[in-house]
Parts: sequence; structure tokens; C-alpha cells
Amino acid sequence: MPKLLIKIDDQNIEATLDNAICPYTINALLRKKTFSAIIVNASYGILMHTDIISGYEKAKTSFKPGDLAFDPKGSWLIVFKTENEYSNKANPVGHMQFNDINKFSGAKNVVLEFK
Repeated sequence: MPKLLIKIDDQNIEATLDNAICPYTINALLRKKTFSAIIVNASYGILMHTDIISGYEKAKTSFKPGDLAFDPKGSWLIVFKTENEYSNKANPVGHMQFNDINKFSGAKNVVLEFK
């Protein structure tokens, strides 16, 4: 299974990507390889802006803490902090450990590395 490594200052967070659910979205992310992204810290999750273009693929609105989703409407990669009914539809792309979400605290940007 493909992995996403999120680098925040001196900390690394690893997330598992599930290409069986949304293969076109995952492939678009994997082609990007490594890039820097700004972070928006919302009440429901952490949004990381990507320049990836991908359409809706098995999109849903209900997510659990630690779920990773891609919102094609704004090219956002989202890590959900709470169980949530997201206002837009988003493609479920993976999952990360809930404990790692606290590492985003205070960060303004990250480096995303897809493997």
C-alpha cells in the first residue's frame, strides 16, 4: 500500500493510503511525489492545500477521526480531527493514527512526500 509521509519541522507523521478505494485520486497524489503545502486548521480537521487536479471518486461526506480525504473542489487534502459530516463531498484516500493529529498544532506548512 502506498504511504504518505508528512514532515512538520522535526516531526514525521506516516499515513497509509488506500488505493483500492480511490485509485485515480491516489495516483494523482503519487505522481506529485514531494511538495510543500500550507495548512489551514479548522475545527473539524487539518486542511493541506495541494495543486492536484482530480475529480470525485466514490466521494462521501461522513468521516471519522484520523481519516484522510481529498476534496477536489479546492484541492485540499484533509485529516479529520473529529467524527464529522463534511459540508462538501470528498474522496476517502487513507488513514493516520489519531495520536499524530496533535503534531499539527501551531504548524503553518508541511512537506508532503508520497511513496
